Amino acid sequence: RFLLPRFPATAFMVKGLERSTENHNVFRLQQELHAWNIDGSSVNKPEVGSWIKFWEHSTGRSRSRTRCAFSDCPKQAEHGGHVWIVGHSSMPRGFCWIVPICAECNSCRNPDRMQNSVGNHPRLRVGTFAVKTAFTSQMKSAERRIAMDYTHDDVDNGYVTDDYDLMEVDPTEDDDHCFGAQRRSSGGWQPHSPRRRCACGADISKKPPNYTKCESCHYGGAEGAQRRSS
Repeated sequence: RFLLPRFPATAFMVKGLERSTENHNVFRLQQELHAWNIDGSSVNKPEVGSWIKFWEHSTGRSRSRTRCAFSDCPKQAEHGGHVWIVGHSSMPRGFCWIVPICAECNSCRNPDRMQNSVGNHPRLRVGTFAVKTAFTSQMKSAERRIAMDYTHDDVDNGYVTDDYDLMEVDPTEDDDHCFGAQRRSSGGWQPHSPRRRCACGADISKKPPNYTKCESCHYGGAEGAQRRSS
């Protein structure tokens, strides 16, 4: 028998998603929702062999009759992709989603399917069936790929941005949890532990917990210095 992981009932009270009456881990999008591909998911394999088979088993639908879940993509679905749906994914409860997507949208190098630095995130189309699955430790510790949006004047030139906070703790979650070096307060996201510093002395407290270098040291030498001064 094919078994799906069980999740707390509190995770099912979500806006914009309708739960299937046949499978409590399957939801249908009632509106377009912001979402992006999750880094660190490549080592996570389902028992049925592939994530698109997992999606087909869970939903009872076929990839051959399904379009890619991203709303601006007309291609046919080929893969089951791990996505973070804004407002409907959770680190403390440990879950994210599998949706059917095409090969191009499933690429980790596709900037159009990454978290966007100024909030212009990709969207999943109305009617998409999403299957709840585990958010693993590898996903949590993976380096984040952020698509830098240079159409806005206030974009930082760094290799990561504070938009990581959106995934580190999704502000739309109903739980108020502390993660790593941050906590929630009336003034926004504030330091919760002593400042972390790069070996060169630069403050990296606002960088993700798995980052140990500042931007300059990350790029190295003159290149890093040039990026910092530009």
